[in-house]
Amino acid sequence: WIMPIYGGVFNVFEFIFSFGVVHEERKSRGMSLPSSEQVIEFSKALFVPFVPLYSILCTVDPKKKHSLWNKFLAVTYAIFFLASIGLWATGVINSGFVALGWGTFFIKASLLTYVRQGIRKKLGIDGNTIGDLFASSFLYPQALSQMVLQLEKEHNTNIHED
Repeated sequence: WIMPIYGGVFNVFEFIFSFGVVHEERKSRGMSLPSSEQVIEFSKALFVPFVPLYSILCTVDPKKKHSLWNKFLAVTYAIFFLASIGLWATGVINSGFVALGWGTFFIKASLLTYVRQGIRKKLGIDGNTIGDLFASSFLYPQALSQMVLQLEKEHNTNIHED
């Protein structure tokens, strides 16, 4: 990946905890502070993650052979994303809703893991299912922004090579 899962907006913490003196090796890799593009993609992924997900799916399928499947995945992800938030919020009424919220959360994470593994396979990026599941569940905004930025880089590289 061009942006590690611990990079991007998380570079702010490195900057703060090092009192602005970021290690030279991290600086050379462009990891001193997040770029504006990383912040924008992270923000979109945090608040409306189904939008970058659909963008990712469309980028991977430029000929639109799987257009209906891509829409289905994005809408399903949106439903589970909103359901998990709604169920957690209604946990004040009945604690059973919180359990259902976690269930929908992990279904959503499984969908994103499926997409992430497909992208890793397509681009030849090493990784494993457990790491993808962790990134897709607890670091989902970072995982989505990582995929968007990687696909943009791949797209720009392929255009310049043609």
